Amino acid sequence: MASDDAQPPSGGPNSGQQRAYLDKLWLKLSKGIEDLYNNDLGERSPDVYKDLYKTVYDYCISVDNSGMGDPRWQLGTHRSMGHELYDRLKEFLRHYLLTRFGDGTELKSGDILRCYIKEWEDYKRSSVGLSQIFLYFNLRWVERQRHEGRKNVYDAYQLAVLCWRDCVFRTVWADLTTALLKLIEVERNGGSIDGEFVRQVVFSYVELGLNEDASSNVDNLTEYGAAFESSFLLDTYRFYKNESESFLNCNPVTDYMKKVEQRLAEEEQRVGRYLHDTTSKPLASHCHRALIHDHRKRLLAEFEKLLYENKAEDLKRMFRLVTLVEGGLGDLRTVFEEYVREKGLSAVKNLAKEGSVDPKSYFSVMLEVNCKCKKQVTETFNNNSAFADALEKACVSFVNSNAVTDLSNSPRKSPELLARYCDSLLVKTAKIPEGSDLEDLLGQVMVLFKYIKDKDVFQKFYAKLLARRLVDHTSASDDAEASMITRLNVACGPDYVRALQRMLQDIKVNKGLNEEFNEFVLSSEEALSVDFNILVLTSGSWPFHEPMSFQLPEELENAVHTFTVFYYGRHTGRKLQWLYNQSCGEVVMNTFAEPYTLEVSTYQMAVLLLYNLVDSFTVQQLQEETGIDMDTLKGVVRSLLRSEILVCLEDWPSKETEDLKPDTLVTLSQDYSNKKVRVDLKGLLENKDEAEQMPDQEKIEDERRFSIQAAIVRIMKAKKELKHEDLLAEVTNKLSGLFTPSDKVVKECIDGLIDREYLKKDDDRPDTYTYVG
Repeated sequence: MASDDAQPPSGGPNSGQQRAYLDKLWLKLSKGIEDLYNNDLGERSPDVYKDLYKTVYDYCISVDNSGMGDPRWQLGTHRSMGHELYDRLKEFLRHYLLTRFGDGTELKSGDILRCYIKEWEDYKRSSVGLSQIFLYFNLRWVERQRHEGRKNVYDAYQLAVLCWRDCVFRTVWADLTTALLKLIEVERNGGSIDGEFVRQVVFSYVELGLNEDASSNVDNLTEYGAAFESSFLLDTYRFYKNESESFLNCNPVTDYMKKVEQRLAEEEQRVGRYLHDTTSKPLASHCHRALIHDHRKRLLAEFEKLLYENKAEDLKRMFRLVTLVEGGLGDLRTVFEEYVREKGLSAVKNLAKEGSVDPKSYFSVMLEVNCKCKKQVTETFNNNSAFADALEKACVSFVNSNAVTDLSNSPRKSPELLARYCDSLLVKTAKIPEGSDLEDLLGQVMVLFKYIKDKDVFQKFYAKLLARRLVDHTSASDDAEASMITRLNVACGPDYVRALQRMLQDIKVNKGLNEEFNEFVLSSEEALSVDFNILVLTSGSWPFHEPMSFQLPEELENAVHTFTVFYYGRHTGRKLQWLYNQSCGEVVMNTFAEPYTLEVSTYQMAVLLLYNLVDSFTVQQLQEETGIDMDTLKGVVRSLLRSEILVCLEDWPSKETEDLKPDTLVTLSQDYSNKKVRVDLKGLLENKDEAEQMPDQEKIEDERRFSIQAAIVRIMKAKKELKHEDLLAEVTNKLSGLFTPSDKVVKECIDGLIDREYLKKDDDRPDTYTYVG
């Protein structure tokens, strides 16, 4: 190709000479471009490219020799020549492609994928050469156009791609995509394909996406998405929908889940091998819908079966799969919650069939269910919060309502039994299982404690049993008691344990008090006739009833009087109330050849000391001498009859059930014998004052009402104004750590506070309360 170094003629861009000159340049340039795309420039000298580059340059600056240097005129004509060259190049490329490929019939007639890629790769290589020839044009005119905001102007290479897209690709893309999808399906069915070739085809779609912003590094995926990805995703869903239905009809769900995991892994690898990485998320979504979401009912039915069979690996696999579907865990969570609840109810029901239920067995079976299911949550379900919540709700359900609570006709049976279980661990005689530690067992208690709804009821029972351990000196250790109270403090706060802490403090104080009293006795002129130890308890902190009527035996009067003088001498303004029904002591029985030391309650002691005077008393006489309430006295006498220290000469048919009559004669036995020289008679008392053991249900309800009212006042004082439903929610939330108040009782408490002018209803909004203060 000859070089033409003729200078451009003078005159404006529309002059005849100028037009002839530009047409001559274009003729030369178009011939060179045609040779480039026909591969006729491949072996020519680099000088040919330089000459074509100069031709483009001359075309672009052909107006620089006119206009007498007027920058405004030059800018305008420069833009005009650029547009003309741009339009001529675009029209040339379109004409070339349409002439060569027409409607794409030739490409479609053979192996369309390989034919298309060969032509596309050749075209790209030629377009790279085109870009080199038009480098000056790209840098000067195209860049200026883009800088001025004309986004639909492309450099020479992009323009070539645009023309290919419009003239070639859009005539064959449907056939191209169909062939490509068939190839991918071959691989899904186990066949072997050339992954690199598929990637080459797929990414040819990506290359046809042109960014308006030339500086952008992000692929424009418009063509890829519209021409390939949308069809690919629909085809993927169709393929896996058919395969999954067919597989499930012939195979168990457990095998199906393994198949799903395999397929998902394959699709993930497929993205990495020959798809654009943005396809990963929608591809996964379509696979999840076809393989998991559409079969959730079958999976759910299998899930319950796997739970009861404890198939850990299959459960893990199902959890992993269902987690991939939005909202998929909801149904599994519901099934798991019901499973845990049924396991707990079944375990307690089997225990109840065996007869009376001891606290240890009761909570051991519950703890076993909890531990097993918690392990499932942690290990099988990846400690998922939804499953953890399901476990909590299920445990709350079966701990508070089960066969044992139904038999007792009391929903508050569990708080009582848990308190008694604690008592069995904290007494001196506690039998700690081998290999277990008391602290660990107390920790297990707290696991179950958090599921107790009526924590205020537990506190009442626990306080009474703690008081009995402390008063009877049967507590295993002060440290263990303090440890348990600390745990309760962490769980429920300082108000919950204040009375319990005060009880422990009283016991510590009494150690020093007894030492002071002994020193006082030693320094006095008259010694005590009995060994005497005292416990002074803070009124209001201990769960004991008011003192009962009782005639103190003469043998004890001096000791009581001496301590009273001692105590009042050190504390002014205080009053001692003697709880003889809570007291105990030892008496020595010298009636027989061998003396016996009897551990007795004060009431038992009072009755036995009367027999120093005579050998027989009627029940009525015993009541008159001791002043003990008749019903209580009968229980004391029956305990002594059971021990056979006292005997009833009349025909008393049953030591367990027969009621004693006032005129029943009770005599000191002359034939008593026992292998032990120290005998505990306190344990023979009937439930050791059952009224002291059982919390007053009416009192509990009264205290709850007080707590509800206090919560309402605190909330309203802070909020000033609340709607009824909002106040109900706030009160329930505030008290849920102790008990769950009913809406009815809360409403009654609100009405009571309105009557007492703590609150008032808004005149215009009857569902709204205002704090009065």
